[in-house]
Amino acid sequence: MQVQENKTLFSENILSYKCSIPENNILKMADFIRSNISVLGVKTTHEPIVFHINTNDKTEENLNIEFMIPINSVLESRAEYSFMSDFGLLDAITIRHEGSLSALSKTKKHLESYISEHNYETMTDFYYSIVHNDTKNNAEHIIDIYVSVKK
Repeated sequence: MQVQENKTLFSENILSYKCSIPENNILKMADFIRSNISVLGVKTTHEPIVFHINTNDKTEENLNIEFMIPINSVLESRAEYSFMSDFGLLDAITIRHEGSLSALSKTKKHLESYISEHNYETMTDFYYSIVHNDTKNNAEHIIDIYVSVKK
């Protein structure tokens, strides 16, 4: 697994959707959002949907997830979702995960070890950018993990 440093993850016009779902439904929900975003009169501007797992609010069965979807226009926030003009991570370290969602934690642990070995301090939570989501074949996902760090 190759770790890359000094990366940036940035998008404008972000639709933020928060929900509490079982871990094994994260990528299904990402597909659902991508397939149904047009009902809001918008389109995604590029493929990645970033999700953030709020580890402080984990229940026994569900994870609190925030999906951040780059869209092609400005929307007003509503009770169901919120709008952010931009989102970015600077000075990030990233690693690419290829495989099942259940093995994602192993890739994250590899990244955490790299951070520790290089004496970095994490400045943000971990964010996950979906590069390829193959919900039909659970072993064929590609997800980039990002975290901002400092020496």
